[in-house]
Amino acid sequence: MIREKRLTLFLGKAALLLVLLGLPVYLLGLVPGMQSVNDPRKFLFAQKDFSSFNYAIIGDSVFCSYYVDSDKETMWAQFEQLTGKRCFPAALNGATIADMTDAAEYLARRLPPGSTVFVGLIPSRFVGKGIVRHRNYFNDFDQLKKSSSASFFKRTLDDFIDFAFQGFLLYREPYSLETFMRKKKGTFDTGYKTWDKAAWQKANQQYRTFVESQKKVETYIDTVALTDIRESLAARGITAVFVLSALNQGLIREFSSPEEAMEFIDKFSRTKNDLVAYFDRSGVEYIDLFDRIDSDCFVDMVHLNTCGDAVMAQAFADYVSSVK
Repeated sequence: MIREKRLTLFLGKAALLLVLLGLPVYLLGLVPGMQSVNDPRKFLFAQKDFSSFNYAIIGDSVFCSYYVDSDKETMWAQFEQLTGKRCFPAALNGATIADMTDAAEYLARRLPPGSTVFVGLIPSRFVGKGIVRHRNYFNDFDQLKKSSSASFFKRTLDDFIDFAFQGFLLYREPYSLETFMRKKKGTFDTGYKTWDKAAWQKANQQYRTFVESQKKVETYIDTVALTDIRESLAARGITAVFVLSALNQGLIREFSSPEEAMEFIDKFSRTKNDLVAYFDRSGVEYIDLFDRIDSDCFVDMVHLNTCGDAVMAQAFADYVSSVK
């Protein structure tokens, strides 16, 4: 009891000192040019309180809404506009299926029971067995685990420092895509571009590189990872809804011979059908968008622009309406 009182007194004095000494820093922080702004595509590692979210999105860059002109055009913001429900963007650029498994385990311990998590799966997700278990975000998730297992004193001190230096003294907007794009002008303002116009040459180069690397690679569906994602969420009363994203078939037909295009599309179609069959057998919730997104809603073979994000958001909203 005495130790806790001393700690409380110490923290109180420290807070007062920080207020007195930090006021000039705070005032500077109110100036837009002085604000520290994080990339919103790493929301998952910055958010501390998930209690106000009943929906979340897990996935890779396709589900990060990279090609929009405003935070209002992201798939999660459009979903919120359609449903009035808050949705947490937990997708990570370059995430593998193993990273998504880690993300599901992390969210399962923090989202309220009864929540729904949309798990994004792109068509090329299951091409090649070698990349399935690789983790691009191992260190990030490992750090989260260490933080959660820290002592009460260390967690209290970390929370205080976070509040004092990040929430007050340095005033930041870590979750504002609008602010991030103002500071990084020209980096993400590509929302209304399509693969067959301004980005044609880039899309062609990316496509040829991908085709050449995948011609002799077999498809492989990691049902173990998918089951782990679903079960880790279900154990906490959270529903996993797998979302099968689309393939830009217009781009494939434009950049390939008819024979190559047919072979490539058939390969991914068979994988998609196998995946749907697995979901049906297992009683898994899913949304199939493989043939439901128009070619002009793509930036390249798999990444979506604002139009594609709108289709995705509407599909999420339709699912929510269907289970009411």
